[in-house]
Amino acid sequence: REFMKRKINNSGDSFKSIGFQQEHSSGGVSNADNSFIESGDGFKMYMESDEFSLTVIDTYGNEIISPKFNVDFANNKNKVYKIYIEKDFSGSLEFILSE
Repeated sequence: REFMKRKINNSGDSFKSIGFQQEHSSGGVSNADNSFIESGDGFKMYMESDEFSLTVIDTYGNEIISPKFNVDFANNKNKVYKIYIEKDFSGSLEFILSE
């Protein structure tokens, strides 16, 4: 059972990597040439769980962890969820789930 979640960096910042954690496994993405994930970049991750969280590593090595997300694939296994990484008014990263 694999489900797709698409992540899009709209923060205006660059990141070293973006990862995910779910029950019994984790994974993530970074650029093979060690360049940063730039603002506007998007990518897909396939996960096996309806519950997960994300971790962003910024260009200074700081780790920012999202709240846990709960999505529902029970009724539609082909559904694609998008997660936008943006900045709020205070300049903090926020993670926005969209269908």
